[in-house]
Amino acid sequence: MSHDQHTQPIRRPDVDQTRQTQSPDPHRLLTQRNPRVADLPPVEPAYYDPAPPTQVHQPVDVAADLPSGRRKGRAPRAMLLGTASAVVAVAAVLLIAALGYYSYFQVTNRIVPGVSVGEAQLGGLNHEQAVEELNLVWNIEQSLTISNGQQSWSAAPSEFGLALNAQATAQAALDYGHGGPLFSEISDLIESSIWGQSITPVV
Repeated sequence: MSHDQHTQPIRRPDVDQTRQTQSPDPHRLLTQRNPRVADLPPVEPAYYDPAPPTQVHQPVDVAADLPSGRRKGRAPRAMLLGTASAVVAVAAVLLIAALGYYSYFQVTNRIVPGVSVGEAQLGGLNHEQAVEELNLVWNIEQSLTISNGQQSWSAAPSEFGLALNAQATAQAALDYGHGGPLFSEISDLIESSIWGQSITPVV
């Protein structure tokens, strides 16, 4: 026998048959062990698909991305806006306080603060109270001294026909800061409250 006759080609096993032999069907194995499992539908193999990793978003510093000139320019602008807002707020508070102060003397019909006639201080008094104060200071407590060089006499001005018209003088004091334009009256109120206002007596 020759060498060619004894030599035969080696046949490789089929890959599919090998896989079937190595990996038996789990459903078939179960049905062989437990006949009741044959009534159940075949079990499909489950595959786990892991979810993609969650991306963590880091906070972005917008100011860091801006040019240095723009970052520096924002701070003074914010300071200016804050200062302007504070000034407007203070001005509004002062205006409201002035209006309330002004309204009190207008509604109660009283002489504004700081108004005087000589030594008689009439601020905050109504017309009747101002008349009484003027009569007391000018027509009663006020006195004139007369002397002939050797003797001297003191007498009230009314004894010489010199008397203050308390009614007209009180009305003149009340008219100051009343009956004019709004801002003019507020200005008169503020000026008389700070520096005072003297009214000329009516005789």
